[in-house]
Amino acid sequence: MTSKPIKLNKRQKDLLKALLDKFEKSKTYRGENAVNQSFQVKPEDFFKDYDSDFSNLEE
Repeated sequence: MTSKPIKLNKRQKDLLKALLDKFEKSKTYRGENAVNQSFQVKPEDFFKDYDSDFSNLEE
């Protein structure tokens, strides 16, 4: 079974890169952690009017 490549837009690529950068700087990545970790980024870092009632998130 062959899977199709996933096409990401610029915002999706930037978001994925930010999450990956956080992971790669973590103890989880280095194998030094003793607890479970989660990784997140703030939506307003990628959607400039995230908190606005009139924001167009498609931009």
